[in-house]
Amino acid sequence: MSKIATAKSQTAPTPKPEGYIFGRPTKYKREYCQQLIEYFNIQPYYERKETITNLKTKQKYYKYRTVANDLPSLVGFACKLGVTRDTLNEWANAVNKDNKLKHKDFSDAIKKAKEYQEYIWQTNSLKGLYNTAFTIFAGKNIFNWKEKSEITGKGDTPLVAGFNYVTPDKPNDADDNSDNKTNL
Repeated sequence: MSKIATAKSQTAPTPKPEGYIFGRPTKYKREYCQQLIEYFNIQPYYERKETITNLKTKQKYYKYRTVANDLPSLVGFACKLGVTRDTLNEWANAVNKDNKLKHKDFSDAIKKAKEYQEYIWQTNSLKGLYNTAFTIFAGKNIFNWKEKSEITGKGDTPLVAGFNYVTPDKPNDADDNSDNKTNL
């Protein structure tokens, strides 16, 4: 073994900062919280002026049309930052050794952004600006809305309050079961 190779192998590694485990440093910046809120805090729709020309008289008319803005998403914001949606979720859910959120402000910003997103979806859905299938799909899969039917009797009382379950003592003695009824 040469002297050069021996010298390189004996040098001590550079000390790592406290809390360092492995991997490259995070790209997280505190200003991403405000950028996230600004990205999601948009008007649900806008009015677009359209020109209509009467072909016979050549007269121009103007009509305003309501158009839905693009629904902001975490994927879109991640692309803007040059990271992935998984990275955003890691920043929002990362915990310290004491099991507290490392970036609580970012976690709160994501929660607020999702509320803005749901508001935009809900407003545009109610105005009929989204395709019906998209509205239903987004409601169920993005915002966890559920279809629920409840059937009740008079005065919102349940239709079935209970039932009797009969346990016969003898297999052939099914008719005489007055002593072995269990009310549920």
